[in-house]
Amino acid sequence: MIDDSKDVADVMAEYVRRMGHEVGVCYSARDGREWLRPNETDIALVDVNLDDESGFQILDEFRGVNPELQFIMISGDQSVESPVKAMRLGAAGYMIKPLGFEAFKAEFQRVYKEREAMLQNRNNLRRLEKELQMQTQDFLAEVGTSFNLQKSLITSLCNLARVRDRETGEHLYRIAHYCQEIAAKLGALPRYKGIIDDAFISRMMLAAPLHDIGKTGIPDAILLKAGPLDADELNIMRRHTLIGKEILAEVVNGFDGKAPEVVLMGMDICAYHHERWDGKGYMEGLMGEEIPIAARIVSLADFYDALASSRVYRQHAYDHESITAMIRKESGARFDPEVVKAFFEAERQVIALRMTKSPQQLQSAT
Repeated sequence: MIDDSKDVADVMAEYVRRMGHEVGVCYSARDGREWLRPNETDIALVDVNLDDESGFQILDEFRGVNPELQFIMISGDQSVESPVKAMRLGAAGYMIKPLGFEAFKAEFQRVYKEREAMLQNRNNLRRLEKELQMQTQDFLAEVGTSFNLQKSLITSLCNLARVRDRETGEHLYRIAHYCQEIAAKLGALPRYKGIIDDAFISRMMLAAPLHDIGKTGIPDAILLKAGPLDADELNIMRRHTLIGKEILAEVVNGFDGKAPEVVLMGMDICAYHHERWDGKGYMEGLMGEEIPIAARIVSLADFYDALASSRVYRQHAYDHESITAMIRKESGARFDPEVVKAFFEAERQVIALRMTKSPQQLQSAT
């Protein structure tokens, strides 16, 4: 607890003790810094307007050093600018003085629970990384052409991506099945004869859920941010396409030039699923058929399911009609017109998949 008003600091410190936590109290920014450096603090409650400097300076200094340390900023300022700045700098919460115990308790417990969830998420990620490393080593020791072995490796990679990004199993399986339905319609066109066949579709259903595995390399403060990203944060987020390509490139290198096609397809999907048909996408600015067909299909499938689901930055889902109107508008701009046409030919199946809530049901169809 860092607040230069002794009365306020002592009252809030007592609130924390009433909830069963230990608390250290500092009455200046200098003392607060000295406390934070050696101590393993879980949550720092910091007054915005300290006598010797702004509490935002402490937030900015320590938030990047220790991502597990969560800040709750406290202020008597009721303007909009102050809490917006706090959130931008990475604060987990914001309280406006004066606060009674119940209001304080609600905000404090919210931040505390989110921190516990973040740590659990990180522990799960480390466990999955170890499992993935072991499974990859075993996988590379085998011939590498067995479909079951390929599926085992891809499933492990998907689990890593899901835990890191808090994606649901339903989302990943829906993406795979949306792609299956779209690809099947495209495969009926003469120009895709011999390109999109049953083997292509099977590979795609395995590789499509890997599209955002590069988000494992994006910092929590950006990946899990509840509000909109600023320009710098957006540039960092966009790098997940390159990170995903690099992750799968390491797997490819382990095969000494004989990597399974599903991994090569996964690389294309990771790298290019945010490219646009009109060349205005990222990261390479590819356009038209320069973009691999698998990435073009995933681009539309991911767009649809992202809008059809709630997200950390957007609590409500769009209805089907609103999303399809956007897709029609983006045909020839964001999306390959033939992929859009195939999507609408598979619209009945897409609607049915959107209503499916059990990943086990979807997986059984794979």
